[in-house]
Amino acid sequence: MAPDCYTTSVTFEVPASNPVSMPQTVKINEHTHGCGVPEETYREAVFELVESSPNYINYYSEDLKANLIIISSYERKAIYYFDNIAPKTIPVSEVPKMMKLEETFPYQSTHFNGNFYYDYEYHKNNKE
Repeated sequence: MAPDCYTTSVTFEVPASNPVSMPQTVKINEHTHGCGVPEETYREAVFELVESSPNYINYYSEDLKANLIIISSYERKAIYYFDNIAPKTIPVSEVPKMMKLEETFPYQSTHFNGNFYYDYEYHKNNKE
């Protein structure tokens, strides 16, 4: 739970494959709850792939005005979820600049250094 006593959980699934293959669309579920929020909320939307490379993927939802960005390179490993981004997507190249703006600071993964990260790296780097 965040220090301000509410939590926003963002969940999504990617089909298992070896090597890892990210789909063109991903269904995202967002759940915000806890003290400090007037009402518990659930939102879901389909995010479309807007940008990709061997080191990152970038999904955007027009409905939620949100970006899901996953970066996995030797320099940086992170998952960012920017919400209320309008009217268009954030390019991955703009993430460092956006991180300096308090009004656009993203949600970040607390689990990326756990199993997901290691499974992702293993499958990405051990193609059969």
